[in-house]
Amino acid sequence: MTKKPKSDHWKSEEDCPVLVLLVDDQALVAAALQQALAGAPDVDFHYCADPMEALAFATKLKPTVILLDLVMPQIDGLTLLKDFRSNPGTEHTPIIVLSSKEEAETKSALFTAGANDYMVKLPDRLEILARIRYHSTAYWHRIQRDEAFEALRRSQQALVSSNTALISANEQLGKATQAKSEFLASMSHELRTPMNGVIGLAGLLLDTPLNEQQRSYVEAVNQGAESLVSLVNDILDFSKMEARKLTLESIDFDLREMVESVLKLMGGIATSKGLYLAGIIPQATPSRLRGDPSRLRQVITNLLSNAIKFCPEGFVALRVAALSQTDTQAILCFEVQDTGIGISPEGQKQLFQPFSQAEESIARKYGGTGLGLAICRELVELMGGHIGLESTVGKGATFRFTIPLEKQSATEIPSATSAIENTRVLVVSKDAALRGIIEQQMRACKLRAGGVASASEALKRLQDPSEAPFRLAILHLPLDEALALAKTAKANSLTAQTSLIFLTTEGVCNDSPQWAENGISGFLPIPATQCEIVECVGTVLGTSLPTAVPKEMARAPQRDLKILLVEDSQVNRMIALALMQKLDYVVDVAVDGIKAVEAVRQAAYDIILMDCEMPGLNGCEATQKIREYEAATQTPPAYIIAMTAHWGDEARKACLLAGMNDFLSKPMRGSEIQKAFERFGG
Repeated sequence: MTKKPKSDHWKSEEDCPVLVLLVDDQALVAAALQQALAGAPDVDFHYCADPMEALAFATKLKPTVILLDLVMPQIDGLTLLKDFRSNPGTEHTPIIVLSSKEEAETKSALFTAGANDYMVKLPDRLEILARIRYHSTAYWHRIQRDEAFEALRRSQQALVSSNTALISANEQLGKATQAKSEFLASMSHELRTPMNGVIGLAGLLLDTPLNEQQRSYVEAVNQGAESLVSLVNDILDFSKMEARKLTLESIDFDLREMVESVLKLMGGIATSKGLYLAGIIPQATPSRLRGDPSRLRQVITNLLSNAIKFCPEGFVALRVAALSQTDTQAILCFEVQDTGIGISPEGQKQLFQPFSQAEESIARKYGGTGLGLAICRELVELMGGHIGLESTVGKGATFRFTIPLEKQSATEIPSATSAIENTRVLVVSKDAALRGIIEQQMRACKLRAGGVASASEALKRLQDPSEAPFRLAILHLPLDEALALAKTAKANSLTAQTSLIFLTTEGVCNDSPQWAENGISGFLPIPATQCEIVECVGTVLGTSLPTAVPKEMARAPQRDLKILLVEDSQVNRMIALALMQKLDYVVDVAVDGIKAVEAVRQAAYDIILMDCEMPGLNGCEATQKIREYEAATQTPPAYIIAMTAHWGDEARKACLLAGMNDFLSKPMRGSEIQKAFERFGG
């Protein structure tokens, strides 16, 4: 009998002995197989002629492969196969069944009972050798793996002593992971539900007459609630990241629209700190792309938020450009630059690690969980890209990531800059770095930009006859200095024809006569999007711009919509109704899923805003019943929009699977509701 060697005595397949046991009542078959295997030095052949003794023989021999005849006296091969599989000594031993027939039903029964292979006897010598060696090697690998697991358990003083216990431990781990995910999802829902009320009511309060102190209090409440929602989102994303459950979608989107919406979202925070926020996208950059805009928006928003947080003065700039592109794909580079505190080389090494920040002192001063950048890295890599940074302490930081994105099959919308292209623009700003950023914004709109640091220098440049005339001047100056420069320029015949545009964070009135009287021709908000720059310049110059039809005009005509709001929470109903009233929509109300189904049976609705968590009949169940009713009565299907405090791809997929058309995550915002209605076509 060949003994089983210890696994550390062999390193390759050649070191694994092949120990074959043939169970067959026909001696001629045994002789033929022995002869066929005689020329293989690595094969040790053994034979058992009595099938009743085969189980005991195999238990003692410990073969690496069993060749089992199917038809034998006293006991058939199928029964013996089941005995082998129920015996601890042979339950994992590879078994090749030999038969003179080849029947599909017989094979199915054998494989179901645990056979590893099936051959019609007598098999070809090379084929039987190959299969024996394959199954034997697999068996040895299994033994080696089991021994490795056992050694690991011993070294860790584990309590698990068998494969069954190990499987049980893995099941417990799976249950614990599932429980953690369910707990986080539940806590997210429970936290986001009251936060919807806080943010919604704060937003409604901000739309009412408030004195300065009251407004500052409400804004502080709103900012704190938004921060808490962001924190909950980060924790959920990190949990999914750990479980490798982060997924991406692939949909059409407009890059410029997405970037400009993020800039507008972050503009208020930047302005409150006195920062200049800029977005720079060269006209050659493709805009009509396909990918996951929500995850891309999340990365950009996080990087901008960090830049604003750690930037006490100066500017934060977002640049997007195509590194390379083909007819079907573009590799884009996104760059977020700030003039903030910078990051030390030691801090940069751990910056993208979860729950870590560059310096402990920074964490104490600025707060945060340290999850944002770790999530950014995971998302960028999931999108097939790479993220990194360059930074010098005291001189700011530049975060840069590249990702490949598909191009839409539709052609790019023609640029609206052709009518103002190559117009000379003089940028007036005291800060050299900031002036450079504004010049980059102008050049991205195909304007020819130069810059000066003061009003006096601006007058000299504008009056210099050796230079080609500047048709525009962009003023980033204190208001009194800008007005003084405008008055002087207007009074001088050499500069009176130059149009002046004032960059401002103040809520000035463009139509006020005093600005025109003082020589100011137009205004640009901070942050100013490229669309706003092009539109403002075109208006000031009196140029007819060949712009595409604005999205607002391209929508289907507004028509009366019959809308049903399904919401069990009184606070959330009040917020949703107030938001709908601001959008000039009239809404019916159902306080739970059961009443929603009843309402649909009484009237045909164009849009249903459906809460997901409700007693009695939840949103998904109510949607399914509504869809069943529509199908049975051939009623045109309503556009059902999920409203839920659950967040993420899994919640979205569950709602869509239930038959909903769209998904809005709480806290609710009027702009998001309006966009959902636009997707419906209302």
